[in-house]
Amino acid sequence: MLKSILLTIISVLVYYSILLLLYLFDVIWSLVFLVFLLYGIIIVGVLFLVFLKNSSLKKSFGASIVLLSILFAYEFLLLFDTSAPAYSVKNYIPPHESIAGSGIYSVGIGEIDYDKKDSKELIHKVLTEQGVDVLSITKIDNMMIYGAKNRQLLSWLHLRKEYSSKEMVETVQDYLGNEMDWVLNWDKEGISGHSAGLSLALSGLYNRGDFENHIPIAVTGGINKDGKVTKVGGIKEKLQIIDKAEISIALLPTKNKREAEKLRKEMKSKVSIFYVSDVKEAQRKIEELNLKHKAAQ
Repeated sequence: MLKSILLTIISVLVYYSILLLLYLFDVIWSLVFLVFLLYGIIIVGVLFLVFLKNSSLKKSFGASIVLLSILFAYEFLLLFDTSAPAYSVKNYIPPHESIAGSGIYSVGIGEIDYDKKDSKELIHKVLTEQGVDVLSITKIDNMMIYGAKNRQLLSWLHLRKEYSSKEMVETVQDYLGNEMDWVLNWDKEGISGHSAGLSLALSGLYNRGDFENHIPIAVTGGINKDGKVTKVGGIKEKLQIIDKAEISIALLPTKNKREAEKLRKEMKSKVSIFYVSDVKEAQRKIEELNLKHKAAQ
């Protein structure tokens, strides 16, 4: 009996895996994927009724119905992927000083959802004519949609942390140990989320006089409550923005070093990047850079 149940479950998983791979590689749409999963439940349900008097087969098909139903429920959110845009366009946003005169610039990326299924060349032309400085254009495929769906589910189950601007500000406040109006009211479009944490923490330290800075420095990186610098995304676009803004020095998370160095070589970026693992290390690096700048004058 156990062997029969295992064989049936393996068959269900193979069936599901084939459908999932067809979906992930854009062979079938999400609706087709879900319909075939539903068909599987119906077919196994019919077999369950046919072999109701056979104890062994009844348990095997019963287990298969339960498994297919769980898989169908897990994938059900894909039914709403029709609202996903055709392309995601990243565009230039000037780096922003949270404290005027600090020289600490937060680096953020603009993002535009483009719904028309045009060519990338046409999209670039249309947006450029509208005054948008396009950095990259990414076609939204099923694998990206599937990843977003899984992240959403994990977030709902509290198994994955979703960082908001509010949470980032609260983390910076906890690290600095006090509330400051400029942090509370901070909400810069395109520089939201946890990637502004490091620049805000450094701006706060600068604002209370912990260090001086006389050179423009682009900064990206999240922080936790202990001041450890966390990894961020969009490194390619952020390097493009720093280059366009003509800022020659940047502070990035140590955890992004491999990716950033590879991209810097590919892009032939002239930005001098320094990698930091915590806020205090970032502060020391800024002080060191200022000493070198002063000595060179």
